[in-house]
Amino acid sequence: MKFPALIVLFIFLGTEFYLFSLVSSQIGGGWTILLVFVSAFLGVQVIRRLGFSVLTDMQTDLAAGKQPVLSLMGNLLIFVGGALLVMPGFFTDFIGLILLTKPGRRIFSGIAIALALPAVLSTFSSSRVYAQRFSTRPTARARNDQDEPNPNQKKGPVIIETDYRVEDDR
Repeated sequence: MKFPALIVLFIFLGTEFYLFSLVSSQIGGGWTILLVFVSAFLGVQVIRRLGFSVLTDMQTDLAAGKQPVLSLMGNLLIFVGGALLVMPGFFTDFIGLILLTKPGRRIFSGIAIALALPAVLSTFSSSRVYAQRFSTRPTARARNDQDEPNPNQKKGPVIIETDYRVEDDR
């Protein structure tokens, strides 16, 4: 499982180095470094503007009675796009720019949900199974008419006895 991640990392780094050398051979080293700094500055600006827009989008969705999941996912992808612009490299800048466009966010949000949903669901189901199998305390279950009656339970209305005192302001 570790080797595919390592292979993807080497492919990613190789792509970044190749694109960096390709761009620097075309426009020069100084301009290439300036371009990397400009993209990092734009990424920081995107992240700064995103902070308040996430909250306002979520409040708007909640006021309209909608679940803010899609707007939250879109804003999360905008944040990831800004963070990718901050990272030095042209491949990360390209993916970051794609994430800043609406069609790119639609594509990546579908991919992210498709990848994350099975993992989230399996986590919740496995934690319940673990809790049921290895719990030392008995699990509570809902009672219905078919259950046996509890002999210690009193019949009739519940009466709460207390003392009280009436105080007048006279």
